[in-house]
Amino acid sequence: MLVFLFLLSNLQLTDGISEVPTFEIIIYPSGIKKLEDSLYDRIAKLEKNFTEVGSVALPDVSSSNYKLRNMQLTELGLDRPEVQVIPDTGLRIRQSVSKCTVKADWEIKVLFFSHKGELVISTSFTVDVIGGVEYTEKGGLAISDKSCSVTFHTFDINLHNLLFSTAAKLMKEKITTTVEEMVCEDVGKSFRDVSIMDHIPFAKGGKFESRPSIIFKADRIEFSVRLTTDSNINPMPVLDNAEKRMICMTVSKKFIGNTLSETEMTEDTIIKTVKKSLPILKDGDIDLKEIGDFFVLCANY
Repeated sequence: MLVFLFLLSNLQLTDGISEVPTFEIIIYPSGIKKLEDSLYDRIAKLEKNFTEVGSVALPDVSSSNYKLRNMQLTELGLDRPEVQVIPDTGLRIRQSVSKCTVKADWEIKVLFFSHKGELVISTSFTVDVIGGVEYTEKGGLAISDKSCSVTFHTFDINLHNLLFSTAAKLMKEKITTTVEEMVCEDVGKSFRDVSIMDHIPFAKGGKFESRPSIIFKADRIEFSVRLTTDSNINPMPVLDNAEKRMICMTVSKKFIGNTLSETEMTEDTIIKTVKKSLPILKDGDIDLKEIGDFFVLCANY
């Protein structure tokens, strides 16, 4: 989830960036595909966990004319998520819910009388989120939800009572609005709870010369940041055939020295530190090369 949120933070923000950043990570199309695969694995586990539990309680829904209580989500089908790059904006995540069944008790007031029963809601919908970034007061980066919407493809309410078909239409409007508000509020909270800078390898406690930069291009995502101690290093090396990799990062020795001592700066320790900060790389093979003032790491899948 942390890497997913990190990759969401891809808005073009280049104010005051030096020409020679001391940490740079480039995510290529195969890296976006790996992100999609990782998300799908998490979705599959979520669906499996739900099947084992059997049902999940949902908040009550009510208005001046009706009340829905004891709402239980009893069926859930989740499709493979889709990840799409949006130039100069961020990442778009689309999650389709192919099956969603909710059971509840209903109560409808007509004049001075109350009518009660049970209902079943069957629906399918898609959650569409675009995530970007914004600067914090301290000069860091925070994830922001640029947009969030829920599109319903099917929606059926069975009250088991034909006399209240009009009430069912009113319930539909209220329920769809409530679902969108709940989903988008949860997405926004998830974004706000994550600090991007906390997941940059070797950056903890470092003093940065300028704001970090995130640039979203048509064929890649680029993130870079510079430490004040690296003002006189040589230019970054150019990687050959880097686009064939999933993710490549170039980091100066001084930047790594922000968290590792010279004796700790071994190939094994550097790779372990990177994988700990970016869990999406934990199962991949990482090549490490020492080029002048830099270490270059590329992940292959």
